[in-house]
Amino acid sequence: MARKNQTSEGTLVLTSQGFGFVHGADGPDVFVDRDHLGTALEGDRVTVEVFRSSSRRRPAGRIVGVIERSTRPIVGLFRRTRQGGELYPENDRVVGVYRVEKVDLKRAGLTRQARNNTVVSAVLKQWDEPSARPVAEVKEVIGTRDEPGIDLKIIARSRGLSLEFPDDVIEETQRLTEPNMKKARAERVDLTDRQVFTIDPEDAGDLDDALSVRQRDDGLFEVGVHIADVSAFVAEGSSIDREARRRATSVYFVQDVLPMLPERISNDLCSLTPNKARLAHSVLIVLDSRGEVHEVEVVESVIRSRHRLSYEEAEAVLAGRQHPIASALHQLQLIAGMLRAKREAAGSIDFDLPAPVITLDADGIPEQVRRGERLEAQRLIEELMLLANRSIASTFGVRRRGGVRPFVFRVHERPKPEDVATIRTVLRNLGIPLDIEDELTPQQFQRILDIVESLELQLFAEKVALRSMTKAFYSTENQGHFGLAFKAYTHFTSPIRRYADLTVHRLVKRYASGNRKVSRSESRQLAEIAAHCGEMERLAIDAERAYRKRKAMEFLSTKVGRNYAGVISGVSRGGVFVELVHYQIEGMVPRAGMNDDQYLLDQENFQFIGQDTGTVYRIGDRVRVRIVEVDVNQGKAYFEFTQNRRQSRTEESA
Repeated sequence: MARKNQTSEGTLVLTSQGFGFVHGADGPDVFVDRDHLGTALEGDRVTVEVFRSSSRRRPAGRIVGVIERSTRPIVGLFRRTRQGGELYPENDRVVGVYRVEKVDLKRAGLTRQARNNTVVSAVLKQWDEPSARPVAEVKEVIGTRDEPGIDLKIIARSRGLSLEFPDDVIEETQRLTEPNMKKARAERVDLTDRQVFTIDPEDAGDLDDALSVRQRDDGLFEVGVHIADVSAFVAEGSSIDREARRRATSVYFVQDVLPMLPERISNDLCSLTPNKARLAHSVLIVLDSRGEVHEVEVVESVIRSRHRLSYEEAEAVLAGRQHPIASALHQLQLIAGMLRAKREAAGSIDFDLPAPVITLDADGIPEQVRRGERLEAQRLIEELMLLANRSIASTFGVRRRGGVRPFVFRVHERPKPEDVATIRTVLRNLGIPLDIEDELTPQQFQRILDIVESLELQLFAEKVALRSMTKAFYSTENQGHFGLAFKAYTHFTSPIRRYADLTVHRLVKRYASGNRKVSRSESRQLAEIAAHCGEMERLAIDAERAYRKRKAMEFLSTKVGRNYAGVISGVSRGGVFVELVHYQIEGMVPRAGMNDDQYLLDQENFQFIGQDTGTVYRIGDRVRVRIVEVDVNQGKAYFEFTQNRRQSRTEESA
């Protein structure tokens, strides 16, 4: 008797290419081809049958049932028909065209508002057979396709992200008042005499972290990382707290933000504004001149920021400009440099690659796209935030005897063997033969990044290598952080914009006060918060990328017909992906357009090979392309090669 395929449950996540993955609570993600999706949609809770022929590391299967439909709305363009209308989803992860029945439009009173090319929000009404067209019920007309700001609304609403705060949250926020600082100074550690300052982006409104440094009489340095005490204003279980937990994170759209907390809290009461006393959680870390940590003390404090600097202003001070905090900033630069050197020696990996900078005009139209850069001032801040987060995790998450108390950790698993194989192939194609074992160590990965640092294509090589890494996530189990080479790590330094950080603040207060008992129900709730924060983080990243991609496509649409230098960033059955070097924007040369030869896909080595000429297109190759077409609504750019590989190699060697 034939053995049946195993089944498991999980959440379906679709890709823009049409296939998907089922994320389960246990085991690896299950790949599902578009032909095996059935009637499942993005975000549905599903039952997936795993094929017996699948490998354990990379299982594949088909969806055999939908357990629970996603509550995310379907947002898209509405077009009228005699029977009612059709809905064309704007999200490229929502496939197909939906039928809208006339009776539902009348029932909702939207017969007049839902005109051709209006943007609507709908829910799935019926879809029982994959061969049938799904039926959607329109719930709301969002606006017209050409009105300013509609792009942000579409991307946010299609992912279930809220644009406004509920009335009860607004009312509760309005009742909040400035704390009694005289009383606060009596109950907290008063650090208002310290030279505290903030360094943030020029346009930042929520200043949630500040720094200080002083040299003690014994020669050791005390670095202060002061974080806004959001927990003092957001009571657990309040309307504000419930909404913050639901949102879980702020979402950033180039020049706009959907905040986790109302602006009254994030940009006023909790913002570490210069010359205003503020409640904080201060992490006081004592280090020696070699960057070795001697003491860690965490206190509820009152601070007053003396200065606010932008990254560019701080960079100028580090370069020699006179400023009252110049001495402190140079001390922190030396300390951050030592900490970075120690991390890198342990194999810690630098994850923060610069993203392209997009500048929009008042109507949201892209004016400029340029390569991003990381300033030394940004590296300094990042290093000290890493130090604070690591110190909190090791102080409050891990007991001295090695045990772990209920906590929320930021964990990162080592790359899987198949991902290591991908790195090995990509590096070989770039001319870097490395002897890498399947069990990649942080030190080996750091060695890879050190080698590609000298390459002309450094940024691309780093990006390809980092793409192969597993994603960090929140967990109540301490599994360490592979990428940072830390035994324990958490998120503590951004409670204004991340609910996970706010949760950790509350745990730190609790444990510091001596209350260390955590019930089973509270432990389960922590696990639920960790999982929810991770899910909302993925949604936020997806929304941010979608918005940036749309704006990038709008920008490229003004460059159709122009030629650019590029680097091949990927290959698929559909063609060759090319990233434009100048703009860091990716498009595709369709396989159908590669008509100078018959090209076969060598998927194992990430390359196309011409059968007659031997021309090879592979990851890492430098190419010249012409922008042929840009589909802004689909978020896709199409290129064509302006010279074949043989010609380009000859020119490069000349």
